[in-house]
Amino acid sequence: MRSNFLHHYPFRSKEVQEASDQLYVNERQAIIDCEDLSDAELKKLLDKWAKTLTERHDSAQDPIVSSL
Repeated sequence: MRSNFLHHYPFRSKEVQEASDQLYVNERQAIIDCEDLSDAELKKLLDKWAKTLTERHDSAQDPIVSSL
């Protein structure tokens, strides 16, 4: 599972640590259970993700986009 460095926080309560562990397990299970992407779907997602910083900044300044 996770390394001790990421997993152990002595200042956390037991309940918080258990909730964190459960969220981690749920996330890992969701990754295991998800469907594989086709090459076309992957390319579409990668293209969308690869916006330039300027495009991201411009869309953040757009009142219609920032209101969503």
